[in-house]
Amino acid sequence: MTLDNQKKLDLKRLPLMWSLILVSLFALMVVGIVEFVKPLQAELNYRNGYFNFFHKQYDKAILSLQKAVDYAPWETHYRVQLGKSYEKAAEVVTDPVLKLKLLEQAKIEYERIVEIDDKNPWYLNRLGAIHQAFSKVNTQKQSVYLDFAHKYIKEAAENDRNNPLFQMNMAFFYHKTGFFDKAESYYKKALDIDSRLSEAAYNYAELLLKRGDGDGAYGLYKSVYDRSPNFGKAAEILADLTIKLEKYSETEVFLTTVVEKDPTNQSALQNFIIVLFKLNKFQDVIDLYDLNKNVIGTDNAGIYKLYVQSLIDSGQLKRAKDALEEYLIQYPENEIAQNDLNSLKKYIRTQSINK
Repeated sequence: MTLDNQKKLDLKRLPLMWSLILVSLFALMVVGIVEFVKPLQAELNYRNGYFNFFHKQYDKAILSLQKAVDYAPWETHYRVQLGKSYEKAAEVVTDPVLKLKLLEQAKIEYERIVEIDDKNPWYLNRLGAIHQAFSKVNTQKQSVYLDFAHKYIKEAAENDRNNPLFQMNMAFFYHKTGFFDKAESYYKKALDIDSRLSEAAYNYAELLLKRGDGDGAYGLYKSVYDRSPNFGKAAEILADLTIKLEKYSETEVFLTTVVEKDPTNQSALQNFIIVLFKLNKFQDVIDLYDLNKNVIGTDNAGIYKLYVQSLIDSGQLKRAKDALEEYLIQYPENEIAQNDLNSLKKYIRTQSINK
């Protein structure tokens, strides 16, 4: 046997071990490729899910985000977004059974996240929030769900005591469940950390107002208004408070904000008429009424009387007479308006004779 023939024989009789090694290497290569592709697939599905969530297509968002979680089960932010999608879907549906099922799916995702990281306050907070949602739907077990909500929200607040958001959320929980002393304590903690936290100041002011502390409520509402004039109903509440205190110049500022935000607010417009009249700004009363007469209406005799009186006090007697005559066509039984019109006509005749 020649040397060449011996080599050929060796090649044909490769040991089984080498064959297994080659197969194993190929398998590892395939697995490596698959594992390399998984994160990419997860991210693509996450982006699709987020896009659908943003456009309120929650069913599509859930499908995409579930795929993202399947590809990368360790990525907590995928699960957070999936949980949020279940929550939003639950808000949309009206069937209570389906609503509970969707909330249960959200809870499962948040529980898995907490299993991955049981100290993260954001995750604990979400788990607390989902139990609060359960308490509103399943009222028979409301106390049980609220106990769990309290547990997780408090853990979040304790795990990050320097974050005002978690202190504020704890305050909200106590506020809603009627533990006002505890709520006040956490509102103070939140505002001590960050006094610019408008939501905390606004809700704390509401609590103080219910307790009869108008001065304390005014200070907090004013701090909110100074930072963000259109925040909630801060301007409207401040207007009411300053009317009671007869600080009409301040009321004018607040009511201007209210009316600019909502020109159809009849109550604010009527209050504005009263305040401007008390400030002797008669032309402003006239302009405001003329501009918004369809909203203010004529059904409030007191407001219309201020409008007519402003016309008189600003020397526009003929317009005042016309306004009263127009009013009496609509409300002919109003004796006060009729007497006012007779007196005005007599005064106008007297003025004409004197001329």
